Amino acid sequence: MQLEMHLVLFETSGNQRYIFDTNKLVENLGASELTARAGTTWVLEAVGELTGKPAPAPNGIAEHLESPEKNPRIEDDSRAEVIIAASGKALVLVREREDAERLVWQVTSRALAEAPGLDLCGAVSDRFDWSNDSIHEVSLSLYRAFGGIRAGRAGPVERFPGIPIGARCATSGLPAGVLDRRAPEGVPMPRSVSIMAARAAAEAGRQRMGNLLDADVARTIDDLETAFERLDWLGVVHADGNGVGAIFVDFYAVLEKAGLLQESDLAKRNRCYVDALRRFSLALDETGVGALRDALAEMGAALAKMDARRDRLVVPIVLGGDDVTLLCDGRLALDLAVAYLRAFECRSADRSTRNGILADIAEAASGAPRLGACAGVAIVKPHYPFSAAYDLAEELTASAKQVKRHAPVLDGRSGPVPCSAIDFHILFDAGATDLHRLRSLMTADDGKTRLYTRPYVITPAEDRPETTPAEGQPETSWFEGRGWEHLETRVNTLQARDDDGRRRLPSSQTHDLRAGLFLGRDEAEFRFRLLRDRYPDAADLADGPECSLFTDDAPSEAGVVRTSFLDAMEAAEFLLCGGSTGNGPSGDDPSGNDAPSEEDRIEEVPA
Repeated sequence: MQLEMHLVLFETSGNQRYIFDTNKLVENLGASELTARAGTTWVLEAVGELTGKPAPAPNGIAEHLESPEKNPRIEDDSRAEVIIAASGKALVLVREREDAERLVWQVTSRALAEAPGLDLCGAVSDRFDWSNDSIHEVSLSLYRAFGGIRAGRAGPVERFPGIPIGARCATSGLPAGVLDRRAPEGVPMPRSVSIMAARAAAEAGRQRMGNLLDADVARTIDDLETAFERLDWLGVVHADGNGVGAIFVDFYAVLEKAGLLQESDLAKRNRCYVDALRRFSLALDETGVGALRDALAEMGAALAKMDARRDRLVVPIVLGGDDVTLLCDGRLALDLAVAYLRAFECRSADRSTRNGILADIAEAASGAPRLGACAGVAIVKPHYPFSAAYDLAEELTASAKQVKRHAPVLDGRSGPVPCSAIDFHILFDAGATDLHRLRSLMTADDGKTRLYTRPYVITPAEDRPETTPAEGQPETSWFEGRGWEHLETRVNTLQARDDDGRRRLPSSQTHDLRAGLFLGRDEAEFRFRLLRDRYPDAADLADGPECSLFTDDAPSEAGVVRTSFLDAMEAAEFLLCGGSTGNGPSGDDPSGNDAPSEEDRIEEVPA
């Protein structure tokens, strides 16, 4: 018997710009909340009108999707079945094309009304037969068509024409549509309709994040704004899973390799595929949320030492699946990011989560029963434009993802051995903001001497790839000296104190060595030898053989050397591993020596 249907895809685009292109936390939270609703609440409520099943509360979505009673299967005469309902994305099976097109119209019309600046697009597949067509092939075809459909539409900017000339929104620069008389600035402020919609959703976003993390994010948005304005440093952390997109693309083959598609009948295989895809998506969401919850719990002791409340210093802006973006006190950013990456690996390997589907699929794809993730951490002054800080964090995440290129691919696997990594930058001034320019300032000897080792690998040493790669694959020696414990050892060396509380390595001496780095490798090695002669503990700062400050970089770049000394110097006051005391860094070294600005670094490099 034929059972024909359509696949409907909803997806938001330009999320980063929509959420982060403003420096007001209330607007960031509100835009994130509206993005989440687009793929969950709005889709589920529209589907509920077709099926007669009420939509769930935000905290009951997983139970709703997995319940045959609340989310009836398409084979059971249901008009629609939701496969995925996540932040900014949904996938729905619909029997009739008329229902599918109405579903797209309802959801996208609601987005125009309730989130005018959000770019949400819906697409409907061609009709296919459940018993004779592979739903995986149908979904791939729909995704390919979706790109063209989205590109052929006018973007959200076209909804806000700037002619005739009028007032501009105080925060977004879009044409103002409303005069906000309740503005916290104390005077009426012109706002765009997009910004007003985000502000209206902010409180719900705050509550949703608090419920996900089982914590009160803050009593009010104003409390959050005030808390962050008083910080010495602001941390922007962006984390993203490794290879998850590739798993979705190859999902059918990965399921077969994992032994989760054993049925011979195509209709039954399609059912196994749909259920596995739903379970994988839900497990991924639970893993990301749970990992952040675990990381915050691990940071509890450190926060207690700082006499600070967790809910005032950490605010997730995006929290869905393997994608996390959060703001926090800059003093916590590095430790929190590392704790999150470790927790993400552990939770993805936990076979008690939805029957271990993440571990099974990861093992089928890469040979290791876990997923990896990478994080970028930008630490800036609190009044630095948040959108620019987020852009830097995103660039740092992309830099950390180079770990995938250096991990080997095991025989018969489609992806590299999963490894997690982190890259970071402390921006002392705004002289240069893009990562390529910042890293060019951290080189000497015409680029042959790199004064950084970043990114660092977070995956425990016993789980890092140590096998000899197949012919033509990257060398695993890239991992040597890049473990996070390598950086922590050097930070501890720099912060170590004697019984009288004095630093074993005086700050004046380590600052002198740092200045020598920008004069070239020979001068830096000379100053390092002098430091070792006077203070034997300095030998622990060496990276290369025979107690050299430098070591060879990747084999593919002959003659290039690197050191982790500058990484440790910059991270020392932002890591808790060394047991630093007080309220953390304020931009000044405890010895009274100011931390260098980007301009100082430029001046230290000889012409």
